[in-house]
Amino acid sequence: MNKLKTILIRNQIIFPGEVIGFSSADSNIIKAQLDAYENDEELFILRYKADNEEERKDSAYTETNGVIAKVESVKNKDNGVIEVVVRALRRGKLYFFK
Repeated sequence: MNKLKTILIRNQIIFPGEVIGFSSADSNIIKAQLDAYENDEELFILRYKADNEEERKDSAYTETNGVIAKVESVKNKDNGVIEVVVRALRRGKLYFFK
């Protein structure tokens, strides 16, 4: 079983083969994305089940199925936000959550 850096996203469903872009201002997420890009690593991308901020803090509201993706490009915006384009490679499953 591989341990991958995990990114949680909202309002998007991603399937293998798709290329999507998303942005983040959260420093932990930015670090994971940049590390994956610079080291040619894969990321595990999951989706929140809920849009409610309080529910998102509970792992019960996180999908367990996601995709394993490669970061194709990273763009720094002027406002400190990082825009990332990823290619979903294959399906993945979350077995435990820390």
